[in-house]
This record gives sequence, C-alpha cells and structure tokens, in this order.
Amino acid sequence: PPFDGFVKPGYEEVGQIFKQQIIDGRTHGASMAGYINGEEVINLGGGWSLNSHHAPFGASTLVNIFSSGKSLAGLVVAMLADRGNLDLSAPIAQYWPEFSKHEKQHFTVQDLCTHQANVGYSTSPLKLTDLLDSEKLAVLLAAFPPTHAKQVRLYHGVLRGLFISELVRRTDPKKRSIREFIQEEIVQPLQLDGELFVGLPEALHNDSRVSPITPMNFAVVILTTLLQKTRIPPPISEHCTKTIQAVLNPESAMYKSTMNGLDLDGAPFDPLETSEFNGPLWRNPEIISANIHATAHALAKIGSVLAAGGTRFGVTLLSPEGYAVAAKHLSPVLDLALQFESYLTPVGWGYYTKEWRRDYCAARVNLTYPCVLDQLGDRDFYGWGGAGGSNFWWSNKQPGTSKADVSFVWVMNTMQTLDSLGDKPFELMQPLIRAIEHNTGRN
Repeated sequence: PPFDGFVKPGYEEVGQIFKQQIIDGRTHGASMAGYINGEEVINLGGGWSLNSHHAPFGASTLVNIFSSGKSLAGLVVAMLADRGNLDLSAPIAQYWPEFSKHEKQHFTVQDLCTHQANVGYSTSPLKLTDLLDSEKLAVLLAAFPPTHAKQVRLYHGVLRGLFISELVRRTDPKKRSIREFIQEEIVQPLQLDGELFVGLPEALHNDSRVSPITPMNFAVVILTTLLQKTRIPPPISEHCTKTIQAVLNPESAMYKSTMNGLDLDGAPFDPLETSEFNGPLWRNPEIISANIHATAHALAKIGSVLAAGGTRFGVTLLSPEGYAVAAKHLSPVLDLALQFESYLTPVGWGYYTKEWRRDYCAARVNLTYPCVLDQLGDRDFYGWGGAGGSNFWWSNKQPGTSKADVSFVWVMNTMQTLDSLGDKPFELMQPLIRAIEHNTGRN
C-alpha cells in the first residue's frame, strides 16, 4: 500500500508500527499525527481511500472522525464560557427558553456537555433533512421529552452535538452556527483551512481528498488477527458480552442512544450501515458529534494548543483560567449506555488517569487485541474517541515535573465491527511515549 508524510528522527518506531497495521490489513486507510511541546514529530498517511478515484489515503486525506469531534464541541463551549458568553452552571433554558418544555428547565449547560441532560434519544426520530433548517430544528429539539424521570448519565451519541450547536447559535454574540464559529475562531487562526469541516461542503463530496467510510466485517477482523498471531482472549469478559448484547438490543440504553434520534428516508438510522455516512443526507448537516471531516494533522495541531493550556502558535483559544475550568476533573458517573463509569470534565472532555486506564483494562476485554491503555506511563490524557477507532488525545505538562506536553490523533476510514475501542492508536501511543522519553528525557 502507498504511504506519505514524514517522521522526525527518533520516532521511526511509531511510523513503522503504523505502516505495519495497514500492511496487515487492519484498516483500509488511516493517518496519524503527533505534536511534542508544539513541534510536529509525525504526520503519516497510508493505505487506500477506496473512493471513486481509488486514491491513496494520505496525510492530507479528509475523513469522518465521528465522536472524536465531541472534544471540539467541548472546546467551543469552553471558549464561549471563557469569554463570558455563557455560564456552564446556568440552566440551558436561560439561553434557550423553549428548552424548558417537558420539565427540562433545571438541566444546565454542564449537564448537556456531560451527557446528563436526559436528551440522548427520542421516540420521534428527526429526519436528516430537518438538520439543514436551524430554526425548525431548534423547535423540534426543544420539544424532546426527557428520557428518564430522574437525571441520569446516558451517552448522547449524536444528539448532544445538535443541542450544543443550537446553544452556540444563541450565546455567540455574532449568532454564528457552530460550523462558522469553528471556521472563524479555530480553523483560520491556526491556518488549517481546507483541513477541517463541520458538515462536508457539497463541492467536496466527490473530491479525491475525501475518503468514504467502509466496513470491515467480523470475518476479516478475526482473519487479520490470526494472521498477526495476536491472541484473542479466550474468555470474553462479562462486560464485553453485555456490551455486545446491548448494541444488538433495540430496548437497551446503548442501542437507543446510538441508533435512535435520527431517521433516513423514513427508515430508522443505522450507524452500522456505513454507506449512509457517505451520502449527502449525512455529509451536509452540521452534526458536530458525528460529522466532522478532518485530517489528523489539523486535530493534532488543535490538540497541541490545548496541551499547552490554551495558547500556542500565536493563537489563544482559551485563557489559563478558562482552560483550568474546562479541564477540571469531575467525579466519575456510571453511564447507562456505555455501561461503565465515565470520567468527564465540565465541557465533556474525557480524562484518563493511570488508575482509570488500569481499571478499564481489567474490566473490559477487546475481542481482537489486548488492552494496552494501562501501558501508557503515568501521565493523564484528555480527549475522546470515535466509532471505528478514531482518537483525538492530548496531555498537558505535569505541574512540578519536566514532562513534555503531547497531542496525538489517529483517524481511519474502516468501521471495524469489533475494534471501536481504539487499540490501533493506543498501540502507536506506547512507542510514542517511549520515544518522547528517549528524545527529550521527559515522558
């Protein structure tokens, strides 16, 4: 398969593992990028896009990052809060009075960001065409009844981003859409034009730089695993068994939070049918939770600014105080859809301590590859991952230490049935951490 991009000397092992993953057929195409203390040390692409052009998947290829975009939604909320345009502790209805329908008036901005606003799904799904009319969409969203009688944490797979988008439109002094806000306040200042889009412009739908999403079925995953002689854990953990059952059960909270809420041409939307992600009905709307097309480089550069605490490359996204508020560790809460305790900040960034990673690996077994999250050193990470395995992570310098700040992104075009836990990017993060320690003396 073809490869392009660069690897800084001292980080060759990371590049070699990335290339081997593609050579072994574990994804059709992927790209990765990483920054250390503000310097880009790796930016690679490889494999094939499998689009109408059958183009190589390069470092400049655009692909849907799915839920990895949730961190950008959190960043936008953090920026508005930092500027005094909204208060994370304020009720959503303070900015959006119609949201108070069905006794939702007490849910706060922070509740929405942390998946606790009880609007994760609806029994009356939205049509994707509704998402193109912001005024109509606001009315429909405000009319959603709460999913539970009392407040719970339930992962808002797609709908959280739609609610945040309307909140942004109402609190931004310029009344911009979230697409416009990100373009003007993040993409342009960081000189990332053409590398990140919230909703893909129609002019790019058939562009050779845009990779479609393609499936990799169960048989292929198992076959590539065996060819690599990588162990499949003999006992499937109880947690993993429950997770698989939940994904397939229309009555489960996990199924509802990921499958319900949208429909396509009158039929329930099915995220497991990857062709739906490649059509205009999905690509056109501003679905920040599941429809950002970006390069790994663009996300890694944004992550590097966050790893520095909000300011880098002559651009300030957040003040030190604003970053501290956005990155505060909240107490973990059991998520009824994800079926484990999620560790979130007030704007919905995930945070991953060494202890959390150890406990996660002990509780959850991936069917194809061993969990390696507990082998990433003692630093904390922020970020989130997306369907199929994309990941957008960053780590700040640790106070009182010489640890380097890091941002790391891995994106792909292959929706693997069993590999949504992100093992491939984590396999790359291990040698990256080793290389940082060797090259800078600061892991």
